Amino acid sequence: MSAGPGSFGPAGSAGPVGPVGSAGPVGSGSSGASGGPGASGSSGASGGSVGPGASGSSGASGGSVGPGASGTGERLAWFNRLGRPVAVSALLTACHSQRWAEAVADARPYTDVESLQRTADEVWQRLDAADWREALDGHPRIGEQGGTSAELSRHEQAGMSGAAEDVRAAILAGNRRYEDRFGHVFLISAAGRTPEEILAALQSRLHNDPDTELRVAADQHRRITRLRLARLLAG
Repeated sequence: MSAGPGSFGPAGSAGPVGPVGSAGPVGSGSSGASGGPGASGSSGASGGSVGPGASGSSGASGGSVGPGASGTGERLAWFNRLGRPVAVSALLTACHSQRWAEAVADARPYTDVESLQRTADEVWQRLDAADWREALDGHPRIGEQGGTSAELSRHEQAGMSGAAEDVRAAILAGNRRYEDRFGHVFLISAAGRTPEEILAALQSRLHNDPDTELRVAADQHRRITRLRLARLLAG
């Protein structure tokens, strides 16, 4: 299944991310999603953090992102004031695509969390396969720890802690089959899902063709990113 114009660009295309437009959200659920095409980079924060009141030009790594306990409005003002490199580092903890983080940082200031999430969606839809894969590579496998934002991933996969051994083993085997078939990690917005639901989604998505599955994984990543951005600016 090939992607048509305006939905998903070829993996080799690497044009600059254009001005933020009014693209609608990527498709929902576990069916195909509409997205858009960019290029990939690998620099930035690795599970990084930005310290309290940070506004300089350097990033930081380790720990949590934010100016400390405060209201969403105050955190949003903090985020809008950050120097570009620090803002990019903070955004990379939500989505490990360099071009996405740079474009979202450059679209500041934001008036509220929703406007940040809308821009995040719009930029994500314009990226290409290389950018999407770069972001997917920042996530650990379902049922495992690590990734570029290990603490966030651990929180998102909290439901897996109670998985029965047979379910955990089936997910582990499914992860291997998935990666052999598609060449990237199986990703699902796991928050609120039971291990059995995650396993069922994994087994179902193994029947997708590679183009469709990359769009599905990209849409799941978009959902995760929206939750992470809200968490970044939560009081």
